[in-house]
Amino acid sequence: MYNPFTGETISLPLLRLSMKYTVEAFSISSAPSSSDCTCMVFANSSYRGFVVGTCRVSDKEWSKCEFSGNFDAGMDVAYLKGAFYFVEREGRLANFNVAQRQWNVLINILKFDHGPSRDVASTTHMVESEGEILLIRQYNEIGEVAAFVSRLAFGKKTWVEVKSLGNRALFLGRGTSLSLSLTAKDEEITDKIFTTNFQGVLTVLEIDIHKERPLQKSPSPFSIYII
Repeated sequence: MYNPFTGETISLPLLRLSMKYTVEAFSISSAPSSSDCTCMVFANSSYRGFVVGTCRVSDKEWSKCEFSGNFDAGMDVAYLKGAFYFVEREGRLANFNVAQRQWNVLINILKFDHGPSRDVASTTHMVESEGEILLIRQYNEIGEVAAFVSRLAFGKKTWVEVKSLGNRALFLGRGTSLSLSLTAKDEEITDKIFTTNFQGVLTVLEIDIHKERPLQKSPSPFSIYII
Protein backbone atom coordinates (compact mmCIF):
# COMPACT_ATOMS: atom_id res chain seq x y z
CA MET A 1 0.00 0.00 0.00
CA TYR A 2 1.40 3.39 -1.04
CA ASN A 3 1.37 6.25 1.48
CA PRO A 4 0.98 9.50 -0.51
CA PHE A 5 1.72 11.61 2.56
CA THR A 6 5.27 10.31 3.06
CA GLY A 7 6.01 8.64 -0.27
CA GLU A 8 6.61 5.35 1.53
CA THR A 9 5.29 1.95 0.52
CA ILE A 10 3.64 0.06 3.36
CA SER A 11 3.67 -3.72 3.03
CA LEU A 12 0.67 -5.74 4.19
CA PRO A 13 0.53 -9.51 4.63
CA LEU A 14 -1.19 -11.50 1.92
CA LEU A 15 -4.93 -11.94 2.39
CA ARG A 16 -5.89 -15.46 1.31
CA LEU A 17 -9.46 -15.88 0.11
CA SER A 18 -11.29 -18.62 -1.73
CA MET A 19 -11.74 -17.95 -5.44
CA LYS A 20 -15.50 -18.02 -4.76
CA TYR A 21 -15.21 -14.59 -3.15
CA THR A 22 -15.01 -11.27 -4.97
CA VAL A 23 -13.46 -8.25 -3.26
CA GLU A 24 -15.96 -5.39 -3.36
CA ALA A 25 -14.51 -2.79 -1.00
CA PHE A 26 -11.25 -1.67 0.60
CA SER A 27 -10.88 1.08 3.17
CA ILE A 28 -8.56 2.37 5.90
CA SER A 29 -9.39 3.83 9.30
CA SER A 30 -6.85 6.67 9.23
CA ALA A 31 -3.77 7.94 7.43
CA PRO A 32 -1.44 5.04 6.50
CA SER A 33 1.34 6.76 8.47
CA SER A 34 -0.60 6.22 11.71
CA SER A 35 0.60 3.24 13.76
CA ASP A 36 -2.99 2.21 14.55
CA CYS A 37 -4.22 2.46 10.95
CA THR A 38 -6.52 -0.49 10.22
CA CYS A 39 -7.07 -1.76 6.69
CA MET A 40 -10.35 -3.43 5.77
CA VAL A 41 -11.34 -5.69 2.88
CA PHE A 42 -14.93 -6.74 2.15
CA ALA A 43 -15.35 -9.81 -0.08
CA ASN A 44 -18.68 -11.19 -1.25
CA SER A 45 -19.93 -14.50 -2.60
CA SER A 46 -23.24 -14.95 -4.37
CA TYR A 47 -24.08 -18.06 -2.35
CA ARG A 48 -21.58 -18.37 0.54
CA GLY A 49 -22.14 -15.09 2.36
CA PHE A 50 -19.35 -12.55 2.80
CA VAL A 51 -16.02 -12.00 4.53
CA VAL A 52 -14.69 -8.92 6.34
CA GLY A 53 -10.92 -8.90 6.76
CA THR A 54 -9.00 -6.41 8.89
CA CYS A 55 -5.31 -5.82 9.37
CA ARG A 56 -3.34 -3.11 11.15
CA VAL A 57 -0.20 -1.92 9.43
CA SER A 58 1.86 -3.59 12.18
CA ASP A 59 0.07 -6.96 12.04
CA LYS A 60 1.64 -10.09 10.62
CA GLU A 61 -1.60 -11.54 9.30
CA TRP A 62 -5.19 -10.63 8.49
CA SER A 63 -8.10 -11.26 10.82
CA LYS A 64 -11.05 -12.68 8.85
CA CYS A 65 -14.71 -12.95 9.86
CA GLU A 66 -17.23 -14.87 7.75
CA PHE A 67 -20.94 -14.05 7.79
CA SER A 68 -23.97 -15.60 6.15
CA GLY A 69 -26.53 -13.66 4.13
CA ASN A 70 -26.12 -11.13 1.35
CA PHE A 71 -24.84 -7.58 1.37
CA ASP A 72 -23.74 -5.47 -1.59
CA ALA A 73 -20.88 -3.32 -0.27
CA GLY A 74 -19.80 -1.92 -3.61
CA MET A 75 -20.63 1.66 -2.59
CA ASP A 76 -18.68 3.99 -0.27
CA VAL A 77 -17.27 2.82 3.06
CA ALA A 78 -16.90 5.13 6.08
CA TYR A 79 -15.01 4.66 9.35
CA LEU A 80 -16.05 6.12 12.71
CA LYS A 81 -15.16 5.25 16.31
CA GLY A 82 -13.86 1.74 15.77
CA ALA A 83 -16.35 0.61 13.12
CA PHE A 84 -16.51 0.50 9.32
CA TYR A 85 -19.88 1.50 7.86
CA PHE A 86 -21.30 0.01 4.65
CA VAL A 87 -24.32 1.09 2.62
CA GLU A 88 -26.09 -0.58 -0.28
CA ARG A 89 -27.46 1.34 -3.26
CA GLU A 90 -30.98 0.82 -1.91
CA GLY A 91 -29.80 2.27 1.42
CA ARG A 92 -29.50 -0.74 3.73
CA LEU A 93 -26.89 0.22 6.33
CA ALA A 94 -24.58 -2.00 8.38
CA ASN A 95 -21.32 -1.68 10.27
CA PHE A 96 -18.47 -3.94 11.34
CA ASN A 97 -17.01 -3.36 14.81
CA VAL A 98 -13.30 -4.12 14.52
CA ALA A 99 -12.61 -4.82 18.22
CA GLN A 100 -15.73 -6.98 18.74
CA ARG A 101 -15.50 -8.54 15.27
CA GLN A 102 -19.24 -8.12 15.00
CA TRP A 103 -21.50 -7.34 12.01
CA ASN A 104 -24.53 -5.17 12.78
CA VAL A 105 -27.40 -4.29 10.43
CA LEU A 106 -28.55 -0.84 11.52
CA ILE A 107 -31.16 0.04 8.89
CA ASN A 108 -32.96 -2.53 6.74
CA ILE A 109 -35.45 -0.48 4.73
CA LEU A 110 -35.00 3.19 3.92
CA LYS A 111 -37.90 5.57 4.33
CA PHE A 112 -37.35 9.31 3.96
CA ASP A 113 -39.60 12.22 4.85
CA HIS A 114 -37.59 14.46 2.52
CA GLY A 115 -36.46 14.30 -1.08
CA PRO A 116 -38.20 12.57 -4.00
CA SER A 117 -40.85 9.91 -3.49
CA ARG A 118 -38.81 7.13 -5.07
CA ASP A 119 -36.43 5.41 -2.67
CA VAL A 120 -33.73 4.16 -5.06
CA ALA A 121 -31.23 6.82 -6.10
CA SER A 122 -29.05 6.78 -9.20
CA THR A 123 -26.05 6.58 -6.88
CA THR A 124 -25.67 6.43 -3.10
CA HIS A 125 -22.65 7.89 -1.32
CA MET A 126 -21.57 7.86 2.31
CA VAL A 127 -18.87 9.78 4.20
CA GLU A 128 -17.68 10.37 7.74
CA SER A 129 -17.88 14.10 8.37
CA GLU A 130 -16.94 15.80 11.66
CA GLY A 131 -18.06 12.82 13.74
CA GLU A 132 -21.19 12.16 11.69
CA ILE A 133 -22.11 9.56 9.08
CA LEU A 134 -23.63 11.32 6.08
CA LEU A 135 -25.66 9.64 3.34
CA ILE A 136 -25.94 11.41 -0.02
CA ARG A 137 -28.57 10.24 -2.50
CA GLN A 138 -27.73 11.51 -5.96
CA TYR A 139 -30.25 11.52 -8.81
CA ASN A 140 -28.98 11.90 -12.36
CA GLU A 141 -31.54 12.74 -15.00
CA ILE A 142 -31.19 14.37 -18.39
CA GLY A 143 -30.88 18.09 -17.79
CA GLU A 144 -31.00 17.78 -14.00
CA VAL A 145 -28.78 16.56 -11.18
CA ALA A 146 -29.94 16.60 -7.57
CA ALA A 147 -28.50 15.39 -4.28
CA PHE A 148 -30.14 14.98 -0.88
CA VAL A 149 -28.04 14.74 2.28
CA SER A 150 -29.03 12.92 5.48
CA ARG A 151 -27.14 12.19 8.69
CA LEU A 152 -27.39 9.01 10.74
CA ALA A 153 -29.24 9.48 14.04
CA PHE A 154 -27.47 6.72 15.97
CA GLY A 155 -29.96 6.43 18.82
CA LYS A 156 -33.01 6.16 16.58
CA LYS A 157 -31.20 4.28 13.79
CA THR A 158 -32.74 6.47 11.14
CA TRP A 159 -31.73 9.15 8.64
CA VAL A 160 -32.37 12.83 9.41
CA GLU A 161 -32.37 15.56 6.78
CA VAL A 162 -29.33 17.84 6.58
CA LYS A 163 -30.28 21.31 5.38
CA SER A 164 -26.82 22.87 5.47
CA LEU A 165 -23.25 21.57 5.36
CA GLY A 166 -21.95 24.65 7.17
CA ASN A 167 -18.22 25.00 6.64
CA ARG A 168 -17.95 21.65 4.87
CA ALA A 169 -17.74 20.55 1.24
CA LEU A 170 -18.48 17.07 -0.08
CA PHE A 171 -16.63 15.44 -2.99
CA LEU A 172 -18.47 12.41 -4.38
CA GLY A 173 -16.71 9.73 -6.39
CA ARG A 174 -17.16 6.14 -7.45
CA GLY A 175 -16.15 4.02 -4.47
CA THR A 176 -14.54 6.89 -2.59
CA SER A 177 -16.16 10.08 -1.32
CA LEU A 178 -14.65 12.77 0.87
CA SER A 179 -15.78 15.46 3.30
CA LEU A 180 -13.55 18.47 3.92
CA SER A 181 -13.84 21.00 6.76
CA LEU A 182 -12.94 24.43 5.41
CA THR A 183 -12.15 27.92 6.67
CA ALA A 184 -13.54 31.36 5.89
CA LYS A 185 -11.06 31.85 3.04
CA ASP A 186 -12.62 28.83 1.29
CA GLU A 187 -16.08 30.41 1.27
CA GLU A 188 -16.42 29.85 -2.46
CA ILE A 189 -16.62 26.08 -2.08
CA THR A 190 -18.15 25.67 1.40
CA ASP A 191 -21.65 24.20 1.79
CA LYS A 192 -21.42 22.64 -1.67
CA ILE A 193 -21.38 19.17 -3.17
CA PHE A 194 -18.96 18.36 -6.00
CA THR A 195 -19.94 15.41 -8.14
CA THR A 196 -20.39 14.35 -11.77
CA ASN A 197 -23.54 14.13 -13.84
CA PHE A 198 -24.60 11.21 -16.03
CA GLN A 199 -22.15 12.40 -18.73
CA GLY A 200 -19.21 12.50 -16.30
CA VAL A 201 -19.05 16.31 -16.25
CA LEU A 202 -18.14 18.03 -12.96
CA THR A 203 -21.27 19.41 -11.35
CA VAL A 204 -21.62 21.62 -8.28
CA LEU A 205 -24.75 21.37 -6.14
CA GLU A 206 -25.92 23.65 -3.34
CA ILE A 207 -28.30 22.72 -0.54
CA ASP A 208 -31.07 25.33 -0.47
CA ILE A 209 -33.55 24.91 2.38
CA HIS A 210 -36.16 26.95 0.47
CA LYS A 211 -36.20 24.60 -2.53
CA GLU A 212 -37.37 21.02 -2.87
CA ARG A 213 -34.22 20.20 -4.81
CA PRO A 214 -30.71 21.63 -4.61
CA LEU A 215 -29.72 24.13 -7.27
CA GLN A 216 -27.26 23.25 -10.00
CA LYS A 217 -24.81 26.14 -10.19
CA SER A 218 -21.53 26.82 -11.96
CA PRO A 219 -18.86 28.25 -9.62
CA SER A 220 -16.19 30.73 -10.57
CA PRO A 221 -12.80 29.13 -11.33
CA PHE A 222 -10.98 27.44 -8.47
CA SER A 223 -8.50 24.62 -7.94
CA ILE A 224 -9.20 21.29 -6.26
CA TYR A 225 -6.27 19.19 -5.07
CA ILE A 226 -6.95 15.52 -4.28
CA ILE A 227 -4.06 13.57 -2.80
